[in-house]
Amino acid sequence: FFPRHVAPRPDNEHQRAQRVADLHLTDPVVNPEYEDITEAVQRLTDVPMVLITVMNEDRQVVQGCIGFQEADTERENSICQHLLTGDTAAALVVEDLREHPVLKYNPVVEAEGGLRFYCGVPIVIDECRVGSLCVVDVVPWTAWPSYNVSVLIHFSELVAVQMAKKDPHGLLKYATVVVRIEEEGWPVEYAGQSARDAGFAVGQRLDAAVPVDEQLVWAGDQYGPTVVVQERYVCLIRGVEGTSVLGGGGDVGTSDRVRFITLVDRAGTQDSEEQAAKEEQGAEEGQ
Repeated sequence: FFPRHVAPRPDNEHQRAQRVADLHLTDPVVNPEYEDITEAVQRLTDVPMVLITVMNEDRQVVQGCIGFQEADTERENSICQHLLTGDTAAALVVEDLREHPVLKYNPVVEAEGGLRFYCGVPIVIDECRVGSLCVVDVVPWTAWPSYNVSVLIHFSELVAVQMAKKDPHGLLKYATVVVRIEEEGWPVEYAGQSARDAGFAVGQRLDAAVPVDEQLVWAGDQYGPTVVVQERYVCLIRGVEGTSVLGGGGDVGTSDRVRFITLVDRAGTQDSEEQAAKEEQGAEEGQ
């Protein structure tokens, strides 16, 4: 017999748990990037509690949090367990946990002063859902904006890169900056280590470093719209479109408030392209 709030194990549970073990994801860590990410998510979503968690076979381990008393819990008593199955792009949004037919039975909801709101997205490594990035509150929310899901999805990708210690899309190699475009000057809400090395800082307004006006020329490529920033960087503006939201209905559109920007060093990109061209030419000559 399983309590009503316990989620079924995913079909790939053995592979998923093995990936968590192989990467030592439940070991205690001190990662400043996790702190930066949770603080940025808190500011951008206006939700007081943010958690980065990893799920092994029987426990949920908190690897980063803000506004929440850091504590591990049994897997069957976590809400994030429900993110381990299903579409890897999906999010779970529950505006009032006490009204949810399953989650209202969870001990963290039933407790006095328990959780009332939850929005979480999976952290995916090698097609395995190893954990979650979530925001929670002790009061219910109504009309949860879909662009906040976009924020969580993008930051979950950054967390996955940190955990896996590999970066196939260059999220750490290049300078990742998150700006709030609804405010004048595009203030920076998050700057990864490479971005900080490039001179960007949280609180800095992007128009102090680059011109932001209506005359920018946009061009689409495989990464999305692009624009040249100064002479050194190419700026890749990222958005999320058509992502399924479990429990919330509808789709996630590109945020009208926030942009995730990857600043690619033009010199480094050109060097890489030249090296790739030489390797390709050498391979052709060797045939």
